[in-house]
Amino acid sequence: ALRARRGTFLAKLSTEVDSLIINLEEQGCQVLLEQMHLQTPPGESLVQMTALRVLQVTGSLKRWQQLEGPISRLLQLLQPPALEELTLAGVDQLKIVRALLSHPPLTSTLTRLKIGLHGFHFLAQEDLRAISAPLEKLRSLSLFGADSNGCPSRDGFCRLFICADALLDYLGQIRNPDEIEMLHIANTGGILGDDHQVASL
Repeated sequence: ALRARRGTFLAKLSTEVDSLIINLEEQGCQVLLEQMHLQTPPGESLVQMTALRVLQVTGSLKRWQQLEGPISRLLQLLQPPALEELTLAGVDQLKIVRALLSHPPLTSTLTRLKIGLHGFHFLAQEDLRAISAPLEKLRSLSLFGADSNGCPSRDGFCRLFICADALLDYLGQIRNPDEIEMLHIANTGGILGDDHQVASL
């Protein structure tokens, strides 16, 4: 698409696409993302997706690992100025999540965030802060364990351990708690803390 009809392809991305699902398992998806990554100089964007409001990226553990570079740059490449919902399912590295959420416009536009993490993760204060604290309009946050195919899972390979103090601090810094619609944490290994911390939470 980038080679044959580049102008038409980018024009449609820029003005017509308001919801985009990127399934890393789809045929051709890996090649397309790699081309976008390699053909766009560092620090530059491929297109500005002015209409995009909803973005979902899902795939197996293998695909997330193979496409770490292109996915980490995805929002830089697409430059959505008004993205409201973001879903990342199957990601196994928090650094990819941090890279995506560091896209400056998200601070004032993102309202719903859903992250399905694969593997073992311990979420401390800096992790929760990086995931959600900069997002001023966040109304819904969902964290869940995902299997190697990006699907919600409770098996032994998908565990989130969350520091009780960190979660309490996160809840305490929410500016407008009455505007929060959902805080959903599923398939976790547990909330870690002493009796006082857990009681406070």
